[in-house]
Amino acid sequence: MTPRQLLTRYSFQSLFRSEAFSEAGIDGYRTWIISVGIALFCFHLYLARFLAVKYGYLASLKNIQRFQSAVAADELFYLSASFLMITLVATLQWQSLFPGERDFQVLSPLPIPRADIFLSRLTALGLFLSIFLVTFNLPPALAFPAFAAGPFPMAPFAQRLAAQLVSGLGASLHASFSVLALQGLCLTLLPHRWRSAASFLIQSTLLTLTIALIPIVWHIPGLNRLLDTRAAWLAWIPSLWWTGVCEVLRGNPDPWFQLLANRALTAGALSIAIAAVTYFQLYRRFSDFAQPPRPVSPGVSPLQWLARRDDNGMLAYIVWTLTRSAQHRLILSAIAAVGASLALDGFLSGYIRQWTRGRDAQGLFQETALALPLLLTFSLTAALRMSFRIPHECRAHWIFRITENAPTRPDQLEAAVAAMYWIAVLPAMGIALPFQPLAALPLVLGCNICLVEFTMQDWQRLPFTATYAPSHRPAALSFVFFVVAFSSYGYGLAAIIQRLIKSPLHWTVAVAALTAAAILLRRKRRSHWGHEPFAFSDDGDPTVQVTGFAPE
Repeated sequence: MTPRQLLTRYSFQSLFRSEAFSEAGIDGYRTWIISVGIALFCFHLYLARFLAVKYGYLASLKNIQRFQSAVAADELFYLSASFLMITLVATLQWQSLFPGERDFQVLSPLPIPRADIFLSRLTALGLFLSIFLVTFNLPPALAFPAFAAGPFPMAPFAQRLAAQLVSGLGASLHASFSVLALQGLCLTLLPHRWRSAASFLIQSTLLTLTIALIPIVWHIPGLNRLLDTRAAWLAWIPSLWWTGVCEVLRGNPDPWFQLLANRALTAGALSIAIAAVTYFQLYRRFSDFAQPPRPVSPGVSPLQWLARRDDNGMLAYIVWTLTRSAQHRLILSAIAAVGASLALDGFLSGYIRQWTRGRDAQGLFQETALALPLLLTFSLTAALRMSFRIPHECRAHWIFRITENAPTRPDQLEAAVAAMYWIAVLPAMGIALPFQPLAALPLVLGCNICLVEFTMQDWQRLPFTATYAPSHRPAALSFVFFVVAFSSYGYGLAAIIQRLIKSPLHWTVAVAALTAAAILLRRKRRSHWGHEPFAFSDDGDPTVQVTGFAPE
């Protein structure tokens, strides 16, 4: 193999693995990736079956206007989903879009041309995104034209298939080049000292917005009446631009779709041009754009007061890691955004039900408002526990091994619980406080305390110090479990709390029961904490043995 081919293979493989994984974790991650692909395949089969039933019914109504309205809404759904998913994938690979500091430090001294470094990264990134481009666009392009047919004058099947495939690939490429252009502008326009913070801010904001928009995209097929209004603000939705491209390719002469298609082509060309220019600038001045190491501050750390606790500075270490580590902040924001988007879906369902069906959704709004702090705490707790399992610097965890001290284990473990209360429970309660009845606050707080105590019952590791092995459970099954637990905890408890606050006797009994449960869970957790050594690997076989330097 040539050096360029070897670099391409390495860059491509690095997109699918992380230094945080143990050896068994890498195999588990591959299994997880395969299960995600199987889940997507099953999801496409479900949508195909749904389309067959839906358009069979619409065809039987012999109403061409209603049929065409449903086709336009479903086209927008598929294109929006493709645009959103590719944006999500590109955002998650934000740090791998351009060669960075490590590439400069490792590859520049070697006799490898700079062109090979950049071309190998571009090739690997193109192959990586191509997998998702085909996965997200080919099945809808085959299924939608096949089932969205009726006893009305329509373009030939081949033309409709080509229109769906071209518009879907165009929307996906527009999304990927837009993310690439955003990072390129961040690298080329901002000074060195601002790049790291600004880059993470853009990435986390884009990730949160992308995940938060998923419920809105899911409801698009039911918003055909809104699309029929052709309001002026609709013409500024990027995915709707590519619906115009699809309609124009299908032979629709409507001037509104022609306007949307022109905007799609203009925006897509602009994103490609910006990405190309910024990539060329980075190529010309590679050494200038490589991020230098952040200097250590000579002053006293603002977290010094946390280091004086009895936990050997563990709480300060947790706060410092979440403040400085982009990877852990990204995990925290991503999982929290999933919970926020599922909570947003409750409000959207109420508004859509009220708008499209003329129903009073006031009771649903009240229940969703009660569920908001529960849902946010659940998602933040899951996000924190997940981020705790990812090592900050896998090669440095031997420091925690040789300094492990049995008497301080409970206090060090208690720091993780304190972080849960400060980062998960208090912010969620503060955000939802204006929407809550006063009587509901003790019940909501009691439920959240019990959730944290139950979640940390089996926690036997220091945060950010152990290698991570993903679960061998299929990804689709894990997601189903998360959604079921999330909905049951949030909306189930919200419905119960809504009934309890109407009766003073029932409210008093419930508060007393939650207080007793929280006390019992805390005592149970504290009774066995610190008896066993810390776990530093999900494999169960430590790679570094304790030397006994620290007193037991």
